Amino acid sequence: MRVAIDRDPCVIAMADFLAEEREFMDWLTDPVRKRCETSAYEHVTRNVIVALCVTGLLVTWGAARDRGDRIDDDLVLDRCRIETVSAISGIPKFGEAMQDVGWAHEHEIGRVVFPKFFKANETPDEKHKRQAAERQAKFRAKQVEESNVAHNVRSNGVRNVTVTPREEKRRDNPIVPLPGFLGFWTEWPVSERKGSKSKCADLWRKNKLEAHAGEIIDHVRAMKKSRQWSDSKFIPAPLAYLNQAKWEGAEIPGPEDNRLPI
Repeated sequence: MRVAIDRDPCVIAMADFLAEEREFMDWLTDPVRKRCETSAYEHVTRNVIVALCVTGLLVTWGAARDRGDRIDDDLVLDRCRIETVSAISGIPKFGEAMQDVGWAHEHEIGRVVFPKFFKANETPDEKHKRQAAERQAKFRAKQVEESNVAHNVRSNGVRNVTVTPREEKRRDNPIVPLPGFLGFWTEWPVSERKGSKSKCADLWRKNKLEAHAGEIIDHVRAMKKSRQWSDSKFIPAPLAYLNQAKWEGAEIPGPEDNRLPI
């Protein structure tokens, strides 16, 4: 059972479904000889029925795991119908409530399927192992693809017999040289915030800053001589500088600028 399953929207929906079922209402109030007119909520709170649903799920899923079979991520229980699920749980209309939220359905006569049961109820350790296995499968598939490409090249003596998705992407998005950016990056003073070079280059390219390279570099050179940047802790990150376009309309301070650092 998952922690805080009583807060799962499906469990709350099951409680609301049962609260309006006559068979469930009569079963719930029979010990106290009360009758519900339209809803069990006339006599009990939603939390009471939610607690019943959690108990019913514990019993039902436990019996299904013990007697059922796994098919992919589904849990399958043979010789079972939706009405049988209610009997297993001991709660009238419980099977119908599970069916209403998509947690169970009668696949064919005599077989009930609990869809995606093992994936939805896997432990953190099981989830980690599954994700690791999926990454390994993708990595192996990529290796096989690259191996086939290399084999075709050797067999035919021709390069690019098969174009991989990565090569196709390179063709569609050729890398344009950015001499202005290289000048900017070289000019930027060394500090602990100088980083994210590739992101800066992407932003430079996206905003077409190559046309403004001279203006930007002049501003950086001036700021390097200013009192503002005399202490490395006041030098901004280059990515923030580019994002905020700090050179635009900025007053370039001189070497003797006495303003306080920003």
